[in-house]
Amino acid sequence: MKKYPTSKVASDRSDSKVSACNAGDPASILGSGRSPGEGNGNPLQYSCLENPMDEETCQLGLLRVPIRGDLPILTHSMWQLLPPAALLLLVSADTQAADPSKAVVLLDPPWNRVLRNDHVTLKCQGDYPVEDNSTKWWHNGTRISSQTSSYIIADAKVEDSGKYECQTGLSALSDPVKLEVRVDWLLLQATKWVVNVGEPIQLKCHSWKKTPVVKVQYFQNGRGKKYFHRNSDFYIPEAKLEHSGSYFCRGIIGTKNESSESVQIIVQGLGTSQTVSSFFPPWHQITFCLVMGLVFAVDTWLYFSVQRHLQNSEEWRNGKVTWSKGP
Repeated sequence: MKKYPTSKVASDRSDSKVSACNAGDPASILGSGRSPGEGNGNPLQYSCLENPMDEETCQLGLLRVPIRGDLPILTHSMWQLLPPAALLLLVSADTQAADPSKAVVLLDPPWNRVLRNDHVTLKCQGDYPVEDNSTKWWHNGTRISSQTSSYIIADAKVEDSGKYECQTGLSALSDPVKLEVRVDWLLLQATKWVVNVGEPIQLKCHSWKKTPVVKVQYFQNGRGKKYFHRNSDFYIPEAKLEHSGSYFCRGIIGTKNESSESVQIIVQGLGTSQTVSSFFPPWHQITFCLVMGLVFAVDTWLYFSVQRHLQNSEEWRNGKVTWSKGP
């Protein structure tokens, strides 16, 4: 039966028994990442607890920690405990950042307000997997049977009003697009109801079943802005703040003078959206800051936890090494 002596670490740090402990199998030391013999010649003192894994190695209860005096020193071995948790958090954040882009619903023609019996085509733009061009459509949250990239409404009805969404094989669900189907003789249409300063504004006085309209007038806040003998679009090349207001159109259909419902056009300054976004940074920046803060907190907790454990341990303060007897 082979016996192992019980001894204390001598003041001479080149003691062969301490070096033998330092050269233990790295697999028996959690997160050490050290290779056999790495501890030889290290000017720092190492201590090990009892119950070695086998005859040639000794196992530290939690960490192999170099100490100078009574204070532990964070080394590469200790830092290796942090990357696994940090990597999991970063991978989680990266997974969110790598989420597929949203699909986009486009209207053709580009008006979201139409009249009954109009023809409307909704197109879904997004990424598709190879040999799979199927598209999912929803109307007011209910799945539509159509699986083509274009959803056609040949004869619009009031029941077709609502929110439309789509999704392709490699894209996330799109933002909803609202479609309004109205019943009237005239309808004022616009490509956008909220525009920024400098952007164009295009208004159209649309008639039911494209019935001819003459002597068309466009009004803003009750005042006439543009007159056309024959029906034409009202186009403002560069919007200004004073272009905000209530708009409607009027024209003659047959012998009747018809008017559309009033709609609101909003022109906002360029600084409006920028000011709002400056207070709310992108979500990926917020995620990164939270992850880094959590990693820092784990790092700080680990350091002080190990330090407190070492300072309160009688074996660590006295620098004892205990060897057990083999069979």
